[in-house]
Amino acid sequence: MPNSTWPTRPTFNADHVLLLTYLSAVTFVIGVLAPMVSLTPRLGDPTLEQFVGIVSGESFTPRSHSLLGGIQSLFVHGDILMGLILLVFSLLFPLGKLLLLLGLCLEVLPHRTHFMKILSLIGKWSLLDVVVIAVLVVSFKTFPGGTRITPLWGTYVFTVSIVLSLLAAMLMQTLEESTMDNLSPASTLHRP
Repeated sequence: MPNSTWPTRPTFNADHVLLLTYLSAVTFVIGVLAPMVSLTPRLGDPTLEQFVGIVSGESFTPRSHSLLGGIQSLFVHGDILMGLILLVFSLLFPLGKLLLLLGLCLEVLPHRTHFMKILSLIGKWSLLDVVVIAVLVVSFKTFPGGTRITPLWGTYVFTVSIVLSLLAAMLMQTLEESTMDNLSPASTLHRP
């Protein structure tokens, strides 16, 4: 039986990470600008809805919102805290991660080890932006009177972007560890 050893190099390279990062960036932009949710307001009583519609001019037709439009609407209507939470965790956080990945892939960042530590820290919070969107959808689904919120295609594109960036970050960290292993004197030893 031949002596098997662990491969010393991953079967992927920085070009794969760069491709995942580009795909994540494209789907991120589309996901942020695309219709993410459709809100259908209801009061539970059609007569009451007609009365409110006549008195206030409020329409009970479905409205769709993109992530960017929803954040803007929150700020305009005075929901500053919720707007800031969505802005930070659903826009700035993923955007910063993508820019960091891009900088690492293109090798334009000085102090690479420092930025790899930052990427590792950001990785721990990777899916928080998707969780924030999910919590909002679930909370709106529990509105009284039958108000419905339905995820639209932008939600799925945004989620794909986050998953792609998560994969790119994991591959980048694996490549970095592999590079460090190959540079260390112990890398010449065979692993069992």
